[in-house]
Amino acid sequence: SRSAALSSTSAAASLRPRARRRATPASTTPSRCALQDGTVPSSAQGRLQAGRALWSAAAIDRAYECFRDAAQMEPRLAEAWYLQGGMHVISGSPPSAVPFFERATMLEPDHAEAHFELGNVRLSENDAARAIASFSAAVVGFERLSTANAASPLHPVALHNLGNALLELGRLAEAVHAYEAA
Repeated sequence: SRSAALSSTSAAASLRPRARRRATPASTTPSRCALQDGTVPSSAQGRLQAGRALWSAAAIDRAYECFRDAAQMEPRLAEAWYLQGGMHVISGSPPSAVPFFERATMLEPDHAEAHFELGNVRLSENDAARAIASFSAAVVGFERLSTANAASPLHPVALHNLGNALLELGRLAEAVHAYEAA
């Protein structure tokens, strides 16, 4: 009786339709991340370069696709996440950039530009405390770049914005120090 129950259960289970996984190509639509000659870069770095070129040519939607493709191809590529966040900022949707900047800083804790942009978004959202943390991390990152002889023009801006965030929280002495360092 027990074996009959098992076999009838097995038979019933085998009669149920099973969910099938369909093999789908990686992309069913052609990528709009193409170079001027129409070729689509095959590497994540190539997609980043194509995206930057498209961004410079004001082809924002296509640039975003390149950055998104690069992040899908190489999920640990912090620059791809950072650049996607930048696309959200320039498209007028800074709050939607936050997860991209956060991902970039998680993958590359010294990514000064991502910390800087995250600070700007947080400051624009009146979140001065979190903006201070982001700008402080940006300043440290920019100082490391300066030490490596690769000074960034954003370093003084990060210090200035840090001062603004400190001022919003009433931390006047620290704000003055940040402004003076800028």
